[in-house]
Amino acid sequence: MITGADGKLLDSLNTDGFFTPASIQKLYFLPFWSQLKRDTLFLSTGFSFDKNDSSLLIWAGGDPLLRSTEVDSVLELLIKKVGIIKKVTIKTLDYDTTSFWGKGWMFDDEPWDFQPYLNRVPINENVVKVSWTKTIQGDSVSTFPAGLPVTILNGDKKISRNFRENQIMITRDPNSFPGTTQKRTISIPNPDQLIIRFIQQKIGPAPVTFETCQISDFNVKTDYIIRHEFTRLADEILKHSNNLASEQSLRYLAIQSEQTGNFENFKKSFPDPENKNRLADGSGLSRYNLVRLKSVLPALNLVLQETALMSSLAAYGETGTLDDRISLANPDVRILAKSGSMTGVQNLAGFVFIKNKIAGSFIFMRNNLVENKSERDLAEKEFLDYTVGLLGDPKDAKK
Repeated sequence: MITGADGKLLDSLNTDGFFTPASIQKLYFLPFWSQLKRDTLFLSTGFSFDKNDSSLLIWAGGDPLLRSTEVDSVLELLIKKVGIIKKVTIKTLDYDTTSFWGKGWMFDDEPWDFQPYLNRVPINENVVKVSWTKTIQGDSVSTFPAGLPVTILNGDKKISRNFRENQIMITRDPNSFPGTTQKRTISIPNPDQLIIRFIQQKIGPAPVTFETCQISDFNVKTDYIIRHEFTRLADEILKHSNNLASEQSLRYLAIQSEQTGNFENFKKSFPDPENKNRLADGSGLSRYNLVRLKSVLPALNLVLQETALMSSLAAYGETGTLDDRISLANPDVRILAKSGSMTGVQNLAGFVFIKNKIAGSFIFMRNNLVENKSERDLAEKEFLDYTVGLLGDPKDAKK
């Protein structure tokens, strides 16, 4: 689907067709999470110390941009200023951490039954990398750092984890070594325990507890605050395709509308405008998701109106999730876009700029593919060459 700078449709194919969107679905949710540019609570984490009982209150709205290094710095400042901290209470919103959101998550893309946003207080980057190496002598499983949630990398695998339990099981494919099967179990704490352990490593063995609060309770003065700008959130969701940031934003919007903080209740408050698409999660990683190709167009139109959103798209062949793409031959052409890929899925939607002026937009969606990445990149490049030719000089476009 290709449209000119004036919004006129120039070429299209199967715009009413339904596709697995992968991360293109993040574009579909732009009208909702872009509301957060007027909301400072979500992207803020406050710290208050009570001298009377040497207790620390942490007001955590669920900011997915929160980094462990930032929290470390604040805790160090507090310890130097106030001394011993005897207990910590984490004030958190009523996020539903008892059920999965995207029930169609596939293990060939990410572990379907581990979702880090089940944490009520997400501290980004705190995901342990598990490398599983297969050798003639046997299997080797290593983790770094230890004691944090698990993402599986490398190796034939089948994984299972009940997030209420403190273990993940990795089963080696019995076909790897004919006639054999082996299991490796890695002990990990549940999501809330991760945050407790993280804080106790800094302040000592003081008790750390969670307390659920209403949004109105967060209107308090704090001693220290960590606050991020909306442009950072836009960069994370669009340029870097951060799944946690995307779904956490929608979970917060559900609470803001007085619904339970999960994706299902987000849909009750913010229904699909067309009421035709099938939505299972906010990040796009669920294969249960199906959206019509033309449903993405209104989101692209929103990007045109939001400078922060446009600047947060990845540049083709240059930045973000598109930095490894084939470089464009024409130096006068620049493409800003959002990609979406899973096994068998290749999508791209964005804008073409020619000589620093917007020439038009495009939506490119392909499903059920068997080709390798290099073949997909060439097909994508062929489509973009045609698009650029059509938007620049129609006679240069080659079907």
